[in-house]
Amino acid sequence: MSDWQPEELSSLIQALGKRGQSLVFREGPYVLGNGTRDNLSPLTPWIEELSRRSDDDAAKVLALLADDPDLIIWRQEIGQARGAQTWIAA
Repeated sequence: MSDWQPEELSSLIQALGKRGQSLVFREGPYVLGNGTRDNLSPLTPWIEELSRRSDDDAAKVLALLADDPDLIIWRQEIGQARGAQTWIAA
C-alpha cells in the first residue's frame, strides 16, 4: 500500500466511503496503528496510510477528503488523520 499514490488512495476512499456506514464492521475490538478500536472500517488502513505521509500531495488529498460532503460519516476519522499528519510534519 505504501507504493500507492495519494490520489489512488483517495479514489478508493471516495468510492467506498460514499457507500456509507454499511462498511463498518462491529465485531471488535480491533487493534490498528492508532490503538484499539471498537469498529473497523476497510477505509481505516488507507486513511492511516495517508496520515503517515508528510508530503504535500497526501496533505492535499486528506484536506479534500475532509471537505467531501459524501464522506460525512468518515469526517472524524479523516480529521484525526489530518491532525496526526500535521504533528508528524511539524
